[in-house]
Amino acid sequence: MIHNRAMPVFPLGRSLVAVVVMVAAYAALAASVCAALGHGEQIMIAIAAAGVCGIAGALALLPVWALSRVSEDGAVRGFMFGVGVRMLLTLIGFAILLLATGWSRPAVGAWVGGGYLVMLASEVTVIRSFLGRMHPPEAAL
Repeated sequence: MIHNRAMPVFPLGRSLVAVVVMVAAYAALAASVCAALGHGEQIMIAIAAAGVCGIAGALALLPVWALSRVSEDGAVRGFMFGVGVRMLLTLIGFAILLLATGWSRPAVGAWVGGGYLVMLASEVTVIRSFLGRMHPPEAAL
């Protein structure tokens, strides 16, 4: 099917801002929880884990942006590729945190796991919003 309208491109800049906001919120919440529970030693672990997940989440959006420029369903393909990118980079970041710091494996794993879930949820929300603008419900009929 040929369309006469310009193909929408995934809004990378706005999406990266959303990722940064979610990372900052996760880091602040994690640090607050650590401080409130008297686990001040885990604040740095939580913040580092948020950073690892934020970098992985931001880089996982690049395939969405790149493939959305190629075809209308490119954003979906890019998201699926981005899942692999995010998983791989998160695992690499987890390993680097363990090897470089000597922090407790369960603590690093818990904070990285939480950050991963926050990134996944925020990316799904951003991409769903983009796809919803591309194909509004009334256009599907």
